[in-house]
Amino acid sequence: MFAQTQLNAASAFDRGAKPLPTFFSNAAVPLTFPANAPTLSDFSAIAAKRPFQAQGFLGSTTGFTTNAESIYHSGSVDLNQRAFRGVTIRANYTWAHNIDNGTNELFSSLVNPRRAEDGNHQDHERGNSVLDIRHKSAISWTWELPYRFENRLMQGVLGGWFWNGAFLVQTGQPVTALSNADSNGNKDSAGDRAIVNANGDPLKGTGTQTVCWDGSTRSLGCDPTTDAGLIVGYVALDPTAKYVQARVGSLSTVGRNTLTTPARTNFDMSFFKSFHFTESRFLQFRTEFFNIFNHRQFSFANPGVFAVVGIDDSAINAAGYSRVADSNFLNAKQLNGGGRTMNLGLKFVF
Repeated sequence: MFAQTQLNAASAFDRGAKPLPTFFSNAAVPLTFPANAPTLSDFSAIAAKRPFQAQGFLGSTTGFTTNAESIYHSGSVDLNQRAFRGVTIRANYTWAHNIDNGTNELFSSLVNPRRAEDGNHQDHERGNSVLDIRHKSAISWTWELPYRFENRLMQGVLGGWFWNGAFLVQTGQPVTALSNADSNGNKDSAGDRAIVNANGDPLKGTGTQTVCWDGSTRSLGCDPTTDAGLIVGYVALDPTAKYVQARVGSLSTVGRNTLTTPARTNFDMSFFKSFHFTESRFLQFRTEFFNIFNHRQFSFANPGVFAVVGIDDSAINAAGYSRVADSNFLNAKQLNGGGRTMNLGLKFVF
C-alpha cells in the first residue's frame, strides 16, 4: 500500500530533542523546575533544520512510499427466503476487522489524517483502519401485494403493486484524536495525535496553556512567540478531559483511530407497478424513499475516505470533530444528519 510521506522531514525527538511535559491540572504543575529543564526554545532549535538541508533541500518534499500495509478479517451470514406467497426476504450480517497503518493518502477526508504522525515510523500508525466497520447488518424484502379484483379496470389500477424495503444498521467509522499542532517538530501537523488523560471524561477534549519558569518564578500563559526560552511545559485547560492537545514539543500518547463515530441506522422503501400493454411492452411507475422516516443520523454514512474534499458534505468536512482542542470535538450534531429523499420515476419498456 502507498502512504503519503514528507521525505524531507524528521521528528525532532529522533534528532535528540527532549519532550516538554504536559500536566493534566494546575495542581499537578511543580512549583519549581531544574535549571537544565528543556524549553520550547531548545526544542525549536533542533526542529528548525530539515534532514536534507545541507544538500540544499530547504522545503517539504511529498512522496508516496510503499511502506503501508493492511490486513482484513471477516465473517458473514447470509439468509435468503425465496418467494413465498409473494414475499422474498434476504438478511445478512457481517463482522469485520480491518487493520492498517495508512488509509487516506490522497487527502479525501478532513477527519482522518492523510499522513502519519511521523513518516519515518509508519509502523507506529498500526491500528483500526478508517474502513473498519466492525458490525453491519441489512434486511431487504420484496412483497407483491396480494390484491385481486374481478373488474379489469380496478385490477389494472390497484392490483399488481410491489413493495420493496431495506433496513441497514452498522457501527461507526474510526477516527483519530488529533492535536492540530506540529507536536513532534517535523514541520507537519497533519497526523500529530493527542495526549490521553486516563482519568478524564472520554467525551471531552481540551487545549492547553504554557507553563513558564524564569529560574525563580513559575507562571502560566506566557507567549510562545516571545517567551519560548521560558516555556518548560503545558497544562490542560480542562482537567476533566480525557484527550489533551499535544502542543509543540510534547509527546503524544493516543493511538491512531481509537475513537469511533456514532452508528448508523436507515430505512429505504420503494413502491412500483407495471401497466402491461402486451407481454413485452409495459409502462412502469416507481416511487422510491431513501431514509423514509426522515430519521436524522448524525454519523458518517460511509467511511469518509471515499469522499472528495470540497464537496458540500458536513460529514466529510467537519474537521473539528477529531481535533481535541476544537469546540466541536466529538460533537456529532455538527454533521448534517441527512434527510428523507424521494424519487418518482416512469419508464416505458418495449
